[in-house]
Amino acid sequence: MGGGGSEMSSWARGKTSTSRLNADWQEPLVSAEKNLELQEALKTLRGEDPRPLLILRDCDGCKNKEGDLLKRTLLDERLLLATGWFHCVRFSHDVVNPEHPFSVIFEHERHPHIAMSSWDLKTFIQVPRAGQKDVWKSMKRVMGKDYKKSPESAMKGIMKLLVEYDAIDDREEALKIQVSAKKERGKTARVKILQKELAILAEEREELIEEEASLKELGFKKIKEREELLGSNA
Repeated sequence: MGGGGSEMSSWARGKTSTSRLNADWQEPLVSAEKNLELQEALKTLRGEDPRPLLILRDCDGCKNKEGDLLKRTLLDERLLLATGWFHCVRFSHDVVNPEHPFSVIFEHERHPHIAMSSWDLKTFIQVPRAGQKDVWKSMKRVMGKDYKKSPESAMKGIMKLLVEYDAIDDREEALKIQVSAKKERGKTARVKILQKELAILAEEREELIEEEASLKELGFKKIKEREELLGSNA
C-alpha cells in the first residue's frame, strides 16, 4: 500500500521500532462530480479493506495552536501503532469546501481534522478536538465495534516490545562496531564469536516480531458482508 507516513515520535527509538511507527495514509481518488451522502462517501473510501476507517484532514491554513495540537497527535506512538487496525485516508484541507464531493465527512461547527467509522458504517465519529486522548478514546470506541479482542490490552504488549526492539538494536549496533574494529586488527577468532552473537540477536528479533504479529491479531467480529469479502479475497 502506498501513501505518506508519519515519522516516529521519539528520536531515541531504534530502527526496528521506527519501522513500526508509521501510519499508512492513502490519498483518495476524488472522481465524483457531485456531493456524496455520508454513507456513500464512507463506503467509497472503505473500498474492500475489512478494517474500520480513519480519516484525516490536513491543517493547511489552521491557527498555530490547532495545527500544533494535530501535529503532536500524529506523532504519538500509541496512535501511530493503532492506525494499523484502520484503513487510513488523508485529505487535503480543501475537503471542507462545500463543493468538494467528500465535504460531508467533515461537516461540523468545529471543523474537525479527524473522523472515523466502523466497517458497517453504522458508527461514525468526528473528533472536533484532535488531542491524543480524544483520538485514542474514539479509536477504541470504533475498534470495539469491529474487533473481538481489546486493542488496549494489545497496545500495552506492543509498547513493551518497542523497548525490547530498542535494546536489541542498541546491542546489535555495538557488536557491529566491535566486529569492524576486530577485522581491522585481524582478530578473526573474535570476529566469529561476535558474528554468532549477532545471529542470536537476529533470532531474538524475529521471535519478537512473531509475538507482535500475534498481539496485533484482534480478530474481526462477524458481519456477513465482511465475511463474504474476506472469503472472496482469500
